[in-house]
Amino acid sequence: MDMIYNIGDGKMSKSEVGNKAFMLDFLKQKQFNIMDGFVISKKYFDKWIIVLRNNNDFIKLINNNLDYNAENFNFELNKYIGDLIWDNDMEKSISGFLERFQRDQMFIVRSSSNYEDGLKKSFAGMYESVLNVNRNTIVKAIKYCFMSSFSQNVINYKKDGGFELFDSDISIIVQKQLDAEKTGIVFTLNPYNNDQDSIVINLCMGKLDKLVSGKISTETYEINKLLPIYSDNNICTKYEMTRIVFQAMQIEKELNYFIDIEFAIKDNDIVIFQVRPIATYYSLSNEMKTDILEDKRLYLDIE
Repeated sequence: MDMIYNIGDGKMSKSEVGNKAFMLDFLKQKQFNIMDGFVISKKYFDKWIIVLRNNNDFIKLINNNLDYNAENFNFELNKYIGDLIWDNDMEKSISGFLERFQRDQMFIVRSSSNYEDGLKKSFAGMYESVLNVNRNTIVKAIKYCFMSSFSQNVINYKKDGGFELFDSDISIIVQKQLDAEKTGIVFTLNPYNNDQDSIVINLCMGKLDKLVSGKISTETYEINKLLPIYSDNNICTKYEMTRIVFQAMQIEKELNYFIDIEFAIKDNDIVIFQVRPIATYYSLSNEMKTDILEDKRLYLDIE
């Protein structure tokens, strides 16, 4: 039974690897420049789920999660996840996929679930990612991401939405970490005002962890999809900006919905790390849309 897949090999199904991983696999097959890596399917963690479901104390913790403050809950949760055994078969299969990378390669480890990054539900920001992971810390990083599927925020969101509490439905993405010169996120509609004719790009200098952590200021640029004007800026060249927008537009066209893309740049090469649908926008009817270059209309709903 296949439980680990290389990104781009076309063998994974959405049900077993989640939206994010399936998206990366699909786009890499379409020749988009997706960062190399592999995906550990949720089947891989079946043994852990069985152990947790048979632990009455763990069941009690999840059912009564609101009885704990965040610190105490995480402490208790970490005890149960930390005790899960990483057996020889699991370790060998991971080691086999790591062999094709250089010994000193650093990785990004992040979650992928059918609960997150959907068109109607996102679980945005609830699952964890770990950067600067090496071979010696990859097991710890995978466990940490797995544990986040039972965090207080996730459990509360599941309770509110009527989701199954004890099914983590989580797979793990392991990607090469790039020693990037520049990183950014591009939105194929303006997330601040719902303008569907605009692309918004947030850019910063340095590695991806600086952008993800929010500890560094970013510069924001807005470009009209219909009449794009490109120029050099404090971070990117005109050529780089043109390629960022072109790739974003191509992916949006391929998927047929609005997206945000996390990317990095090194030696003028733009590499994509993840692609997510933008779920929080207002769809406009044809009657409400304006023609090219026509002034936008403001609508006010008064009851």
